[in-house]
Amino acid sequence: MEYIRKAKDDYYKNLINNLNDPTTCSKKWWNLVKTVYGDKQKSNIPDLNVDGTIIDDLEDKCNKINDFFVQQTYLDESDAVVPDVEDSAIEFHMPQILAGDVSKILQALNS
Repeated sequence: MEYIRKAKDDYYKNLINNLNDPTTCSKKWWNLVKTVYGDKQKSNIPDLNVDGTIIDDLEDKCNKINDFFVQQTYLDESDAVVPDVEDSAIEFHMPQILAGDVSKILQALNS
């Protein structure tokens, strides 16, 4: 039994070291996280009480939370005054970009 416990301890120490290692690439890091937590996590959003109604469906909870934040960012523009802007002679010219030029740049990035 002690061998199993030591093997588990070593496994988790190695896992933690890899997670804390700044040289661990992001793909490997996320694979390690999935190893610890699993691929699929259930929502930890508790049931919501909205105006006396209990909401337990995940999609409904997400929509209610989204509605709340949308209301927080509402900007009343009913009294807004748009300033007068004089016509300007400023023109914007986009240089011509050819597919061959883009291809050369991308190939240079790969080397």
